[in-house]
Amino acid sequence: MNRNWNFKSIGLSWIITNLLTACGGGLISGNSSNGVPANSISVNNTQISETAIGGTGTTLNWAAATSTAGTSITYSVYQSTANPSYGSFNSLAEVQAGTLITSGTNITTANVTGLTSGNSYYFNVVATDANNNSAIYNPLGEYFDSALTLFYPFNGNSNDISLLANNGTLYNSPSLVPDRFNFSNSAFSFSNSSTNVFSAGSTQYLTSSSNLTINASPVTLAFWFLGTSGHTYNGDRIISLGTNASGSKVLGIYPNNSNIFAAWINGPDITTGVSLSTSAWQFWVLVLDGTNLTVYENGTQVLQTSDTNNLGSTYPLIIGASPNHDSSATGTLDDVRVWSTNLSSTSVSRLYNVTRP
Repeated sequence: MNRNWNFKSIGLSWIITNLLTACGGGLISGNSSNGVPANSISVNNTQISETAIGGTGTTLNWAAATSTAGTSITYSVYQSTANPSYGSFNSLAEVQAGTLITSGTNITTANVTGLTSGNSYYFNVVATDANNNSAIYNPLGEYFDSALTLFYPFNGNSNDISLLANNGTLYNSPSLVPDRFNFSNSAFSFSNSSTNVFSAGSTQYLTSSSNLTINASPVTLAFWFLGTSGHTYNGDRIISLGTNASGSKVLGIYPNNSNIFAAWINGPDITTGVSLSTSAWQFWVLVLDGTNLTVYENGTQVLQTSDTNNLGSTYPLIIGASPNHDSSATGTLDDVRVWSTNLSSTSVSRLYNVTRP
């Protein structure tokens, strides 16, 4: 954050020891003289990302801060489980009241261990220079569950950061675009024909590099989605688990020709009653538990129907195209996750609250 100082008088003596606000990351603090900061520290890229998650931990990464006091900067990584919710853990006082995980000079990565399955966490980093000026990043919220089987955060690539490392294979160059936090190159946009025609040479889509070998049920699929303004939606199968091969089952969701989302698992498609948005990200979770198919939008249950289908033991994840590649889909997706368990309504709410923009 840049600050311009302009005083018409001289001799004014101010001592500002902690110039901070609670409105976000990249904040400046420091000592000053005659109303002008003597030095400062700033974070130009306030994003904290994950590059590996599973077992009992995750790996965090962040960009280096800059300081007028020199290149030696200490980074302190904190976590919090104190009622993590939207808008939390984004002031210096709040972050430093959390649990200190690790601290080091000029580090830009940290391994976090000892996480408990079923809990929500916030992580943040405090950068401090040689003159004790501090800056914080934007908090990273995460819901941790050891049954995580696939996670595409789309941070510059289509890598799966779960322990299975089932990286996505991209076809016909979907575009990296800003995500729901407006971090650049952190979501994928799939732009396809308005008639939903599939073409091997032009349709933009993604498939998991190999089939997911997880539970037939229970299984949970979650992702963030933003519709594309001006596109005519007509049953775009934006994401699915499974194939249409003989005897196989498919779990997925799509906006129909009335722009209302409907879910399906190899049976009649069932409307959720929720309209597609082209201006606000929507968080979708589909839970198949062997008894019911339950669908959530933005943390709230919007559909539950009796369904004893299961997906079989191995199946692919497909984004941007139908399971049998006979139609295409359009939209922007981020943070695609699959678990080999049925997340409860409480877990879905926690996941939404710590990952919402």
